[in-house]
Amino acid sequence: MKDHKDTTLKRYKKTAILGAVVLAALVFTAVLFMLRTNNNKAKEIVETMDLYMAQSENSYISDIAVYTKDTDPDSLLGKDNQYVAKASFCDADGEYIGVIEVFDSLDALELRKYYIESVAQVSAQVYEKYGSYGQYSLMDRAVIASEKNALLILYASVLGETAVDEYENAFKQAMEETSFKDKDSMTDEELEEQKSKIRMQVEVIVTQIATELEESLNELRAEIEASVSIAEETLDADDLAAAQELVDNAHEDYFSEIKDWRARLNMIGEKIEAREKGGE
Repeated sequence: MKDHKDTTLKRYKKTAILGAVVLAALVFTAVLFMLRTNNNKAKEIVETMDLYMAQSENSYISDIAVYTKDTDPDSLLGKDNQYVAKASFCDADGEYIGVIEVFDSLDALELRKYYIESVAQVSAQVYEKYGSYGQYSLMDRAVIASEKNALLILYASVLGETAVDEYENAFKQAMEETSFKDKDSMTDEELEEQKSKIRMQVEVIVTQIATELEESLNELRAEIEASVSIAEETLDADDLAAAQELVDNAHEDYFSEIKDWRARLNMIGEKIEAREKGGE
């Protein structure tokens, strides 16, 4: 009797384990299928855009790349309140110009758009303050259009205004063929809480950018000062030319020392000229 119970228990455990394995496999397959379907959706939108643009004899799209969680450069694919699919594309010359991001909820799309627009806004402020020294920030990235559950992001500096309009129109046409069922919406309070977190993230970003720019300016300031000092010490024409080039490339808006540097360089030049005349 005991052996029978043990055998029955072992069979039950094996059945339970087998059932768990099968269930896990089904869940994994479903998730994999969903991710593949979502990624295909992003690619399909870009391909449909290209078809519409080709009708006007303007085929601007090439080199479509579909991202996964492992290859997404922003490391956001599949995360909470982020896009579930992403595909990038180039223009006819192979220049990287745009991205399509697909979301499973309108709230997630709104939050992503809010983030990108917020970063673009503070980047513009950084650029206004630091000018050419701020060009490496996120100035080029701009949200051009959002339709249903998808976002079109173009790097507008590469494109002319006409081309931007054509991409936007093609995107809108492509999205007309896309069906979408929104997930449960957030409450207004939940949405505002997420936006508050985004504002904090953006503040961190702009602080980091400003800090890096200030460090770069300080490094350049030290380099110029050292170069001028070397020229003063050596009274060498080549050292003077090197220091002069650094000062000429600096900008008065960022370096209050420029007038002093130029006065010192003029004095160095006069000393070199006087020495050369004295040696004649």
